[in-house]
Amino acid sequence: MSFKMEDIKIGYMVEVTVIGDEHIKYLCTVTMWNGCKILTNGFCWFKLSDFDDNMKSTFEKITKVWGYTEIPESMWYNDTDERPLLWERPSAEKMTKAEIEEILGFEIEIVK
Repeated sequence: MSFKMEDIKIGYMVEVTVIGDEHIKYLCTVTMWNGCKILTNGFCWFKLSDFDDNMKSTFEKITKVWGYTEIPESMWYNDTDERPLLWERPSAEKMTKAEIEEILGFEIEIVK
């Protein structure tokens, strides 16, 4: 089963990573504000509707999604210790041109 934007529920925890600066990450809770689903950690927030079907916005991408905690009292704690990891963005795999050609079964030309 592939994970989709509509699978992200209020009360879930998500990791948001800045595109182009992968070491900047925000751990946020999914909640509602003014009728919109938002991701927030109390210091910053993102509208869930700003993310596309690939879980990317102009400047950020969702890299991990955790489900509900088993401990209701910790629902809004900003940690993932008691939450199941539901989805993680696959990291890019580094490959040589020869390795790609071997998988495809034919030669390729890299263009920009």
